[in-house]
Amino acid sequence: MRAAPARFRGVICNSCGKPIKLSASFIEGQISQISITEETTLEDLGARVFPVRCQACRGEGMYSLRQIDEFLGG
Repeated sequence: MRAAPARFRGVICNSCGKPIKLSASFIEGQISQISITEETTLEDLGARVFPVRCQACRGEGMYSLRQIDEFLGG
């Protein structure tokens, strides 16, 4: 029996187009820095940006929470 491919959450590198894996603790840390109130919208959450360096091409870019997606592999 073959194991199912691993899934991970990350962003697509702006430079080379490969997925950049983000740890769950990193994502949770970014979300926890947002001041969430009753007026907070999904758009507000998505507007939060953070820098990430790609391990494949060493390019660094700014990404938003709304760019985080789920990928296979890893």
